[in-house]
Amino acid sequence: MGVELPEEPVSGFKVRLFTSGTSCLIRCSGTLDGPDSTLALQPHLLALHDALVLEKFTSVKLDGSAVDYMNSSAIKCFMAWFLKAERAKGPTYIIEVVFDPKRTWQFVSFTTMSRIAPKVLKTSALTAPPVAS
Repeated sequence: MGVELPEEPVSGFKVRLFTSGTSCLIRCSGTLDGPDSTLALQPHLLALHDALVLEKFTSVKLDGSAVDYMNSSAIKCFMAWFLKAERAKGPTYIIEVVFDPKRTWQFVSFTTMSRIAPKVLKTSALTAPPVAS
């Protein structure tokens, strides 16, 4: 099976997945607002959960800071994944969502989701890179 996601599950929305040991990094970018977002993306996210559990991953970092926009259907896809992890019996993994605090929709959406799935979901604001002197 393996831990994987398609590189462009929905046109205009890119995903890059990296693994190292029991950690996984997922970087998302683009826009996720098509009417087919739920049908195209949600099955992949739920299958990802199953693979992460099967392969005993302990942490996932989901970097959504480069996502320009997600409609409510797309947010629902991610929430379905987060809730599946939250409700899993036995050991699961922690998901850290990195968001861009300058994008209000990201702050509101991801921090709200972390209150709904507090056992597995943590959020952190993207910090600016240090200024070179």
